[in-house]
Amino acid sequence: MRRKNTLVVCTLFSLICFQLTVLFANRDTTAAGSAQPAIPQANDIHANVRKLISSTDEPDILYKEIEVLAKGHDKTVLDSYEHFTVLAAKELGICVERVYEPKRKMERFTLLKSIHIFKKHRVQYEMRTHYRCLELKHLTGSTANVYLEYIERNVPEGVALEITKTKMEKIPDHLKSPVWDTVN
Repeated sequence: MRRKNTLVVCTLFSLICFQLTVLFANRDTTAAGSAQPAIPQANDIHANVRKLISSTDEPDILYKEIEVLAKGHDKTVLDSYEHFTVLAAKELGICVERVYEPKRKMERFTLLKSIHIFKKHRVQYEMRTHYRCLELKHLTGSTANVYLEYIERNVPEGVALEITKTKMEKIPDHLKSPVWDTVN
């Protein structure tokens, strides 16, 4: 609880400092020496804003398929994360081909309770790794980057992601025409 309070206080303090900086930066001193806040004109409002959207002539990358494999030890966390990723894909208008659950992997370790004696007394430890696979079809590079960054930033603790991208390429000119036409 103390950490949250500290975070809120730090956030409020930085917000107040920012507002004070903006207030003092916009003050205009007159001939009488009194400080009055400068009123921005209508044409000055967007003067300092950089162009955030830029257009390029190069074509965007096209992906035939992107496969997102989530691995974790807690099945309920993977269920929740699967729901989150599918909902985020639907909001962005991404075609979700299928969501499936590959077979889980189980590792068992059998160890002696005591290192040197009592060979009959053993302990077994088990690690289960659950998987979820999400297949996305026909994406542009910019949409894929936005979506993947969003789901990577919201990965819960104990979940690992493995992403496989299948990129669409243009067929080279020397392969377009049949081989038997080039021989003669």
